[in-house]
Amino acid sequence: MTEYLPQAEVTVDWFHIVQTFTKRLDDVRKKERREQGHPKSLRWALLWTTRT
Repeated sequence: MTEYLPQAEVTVDWFHIVQTFTKRLDDVRKKERREQGHPKSLRWALLWTTRT
């Protein structure tokens, strides 16, 4: 690839980094909920209690 674009540089796209991190975190949360039998509404209940 460097033969076609010798001046190319790798850049960091923070939007997609955060998007990927959030997706992976959500996948882990879903897996734990399935394995441990947590109710689906637990996520929102926890978010609501930390907000008040």
